[in-house]
Order: sequence, then C-alpha cells, then structure tokens
Amino acid sequence: MKLLKKSILILIGTMVLSLPTKSSAAETGHSMAEAVIYGVFSELDMGDGIKPRTDYFINIGTQNGVKKGTTLKVYRTASTYDLQSRKLHQDITFPIALVKVIHAEGDTSVARIQKLLPKEETPIITPKGIMIGDIVAFD
Repeated sequence: MKLLKKSILILIGTMVLSLPTKSSAAETGHSMAEAVIYGVFSELDMGDGIKPRTDYFINIGTQNGVKKGTTLKVYRTASTYDLQSRKLHQDITFPIALVKVIHAEGDTSVARIQKLLPKEETPIITPKGIMIGDIVAFD
C-alpha cells in the first residue's frame, strides 16, 4: 500500500511538473518553433514484472508533418564549464535517443522510446534517459 501511495504521488508530481505553459519555452531558452519534450507520463509499476510504459509528449504534430510511425531524434543540451576560469564555456547539444510516434494530431504528438543511444556514443548525462525540455528533430 505504501508503494502504491508513493507511485501515485510520483505520477501526480510528474503530471503537474509537465504541464506546458506559454512561458516555458522562453524559460528553457527554446524558441516556440523548436520541438521539445513538454510532458512525460508513466504507468504505475504494479510489481507484476511488467515494465511500465512511458509516453513522451512533444509540441509538434500533424501540422508539422509528424504522423504515427515517424521516428524522431531526441537531443540533450548541456552547459559546459571551464573549471580553471570558473566560467560557463558553452552549451553543447548531442543526440541521446530515438523515439517513435504512436499518436499525432495538430501541434502535438505522443512517442515512446525506440532506442537510447549507447553510452559509448553520448556524453555522461543525468538522468540517463529522456526528460522534459529535451529537443526533438526529424531523424
């Protein structure tokens, strides 16, 4: 019962944190024209050995040419710091995953992970996986 309550709180917290707002693009430094992950929703883990599914909501859809079955590449932007001068050096953007669209309409699509890129091909990131604010582009 304790695990169920914890899982429900995590799900509700994720839902609240992922609600899109008009100002969210400006706050994250993304332009409104840039496609980003704006929501992440996961099924509850019922402890039955079945891995819960996770859906990723993206702010592009059929009006942008996205349709069911479209593969999109997900990128992470990370700031790099010069430890000697103790200053921001630059932001870098690199691919981290491929997602496949399971539903698309208007200016929204829903996708699921098709493949996380191998750790040998990506810089060290935390968390390892897709998160709100990651950039999305046609593969």
